[in-house]
Amino acid sequence: MSKRARNLVDRVKYALASSDALQITNTLLNIAERKLQRTGMLSIPLIIQVEVTNKCNLNCIICSRHHQPLKLGDISAELIPGIVDFSRRARELILFGYGEPLLSKSFFRLIENGRSSRCSFTTNGVLLTSEMIEKIMKDSKRPLNSITFSVDAVEPETYLAIREKSDYDLVWKNIQALDNYRKSGREQTPETWMNFVAIKRNIEELPRLVKKASEYGVSQINVFHMVVWDEECLADSLIDSPELTEKMFNEARRIAEENGVRIDLPAVIFDRELAGRSNESSSEMPMCYQPWSSTYIRHDGTVQACCFSEKLVMGNIHDRTLKEIWNDAPYRKLRASVNSNPHPDCRKCELRFRYISGSHDRRTYIKMKHREQ
Repeated sequence: MSKRARNLVDRVKYALASSDALQITNTLLNIAERKLQRTGMLSIPLIIQVEVTNKCNLNCIICSRHHQPLKLGDISAELIPGIVDFSRRARELILFGYGEPLLSKSFFRLIENGRSSRCSFTTNGVLLTSEMIEKIMKDSKRPLNSITFSVDAVEPETYLAIREKSDYDLVWKNIQALDNYRKSGREQTPETWMNFVAIKRNIEELPRLVKKASEYGVSQINVFHMVVWDEECLADSLIDSPELTEKMFNEARRIAEENGVRIDLPAVIFDRELAGRSNESSSEMPMCYQPWSSTYIRHDGTVQACCFSEKLVMGNIHDRTLKEIWNDAPYRKLRASVNSNPHPDCRKCELRFRYISGSHDRRTYIKMKHREQ
């Protein structure tokens, strides 16, 4: 079997893993509907992301929560049954938003009651002790696909300068605890993933982080560029460091391959030569499938098309059901326009332009109101 064929088989297995007949049918129908760019959907989204809370126990310098007012809260218990019911045909329920999910009682309600094919969540790792791991695995009625730790450095000093109020040793102890759990032969065996936000002060540690992560059972590392919201962020951004970025990304890629770790790197390296080229037309934009394949529910019940734009509001589940919102006018309008006449936020989306580098790079990542490019 060719490498391409193996990759296709692996993707199909991943898409359908742990799914029952209803979920498999929905997955296949959703893929067909997004291929056809249907505006009205018979399928529901493959991925339902829920921000169970926007409260957090850390104060990370890279977090966008510092640059916009947030009314703190948890998703109310009365909304849980509707989310659970809607998740019945979904492939994955992702529990993560602006906050630390383990702070919310709603996290545990959804872990216990979610009916999607599988679940996953992202955590800063401070609260995910061995005891917490045991509780989550015991309570979860659906398989956990992955648990992602947000770790942005391999050196304690660098890590604590970025993730203020965290505990470096405790986080790595908890990562080890999850690896030990997975190796214990239990039925639940979620993969350990890691998120890394690349900035000037940590980029040279990325290759060493990949190596250390591999020793702790991490199977995938997702690397992101920091979004620049103010002048302080701009000073720490890699926007003016294309050579360093490319060198460290290549080294991290090499070490990941040597140690059997998947690494998902952005193509963007902020090349100055590419910055002068034009690729403004929608025909040159990568296709977006978010309005077909996923939905994002905020802690206050607001439904957004994705987590990359707060302006793409589709409704609120305090007012209408998820099923009604999924096929209501805002979603239909967005599906009709996102790949032909995109919303301004879609023209500078970090996800949309993750795997293509060009003149859009600075506009995508510099989002200071007075200096957007």
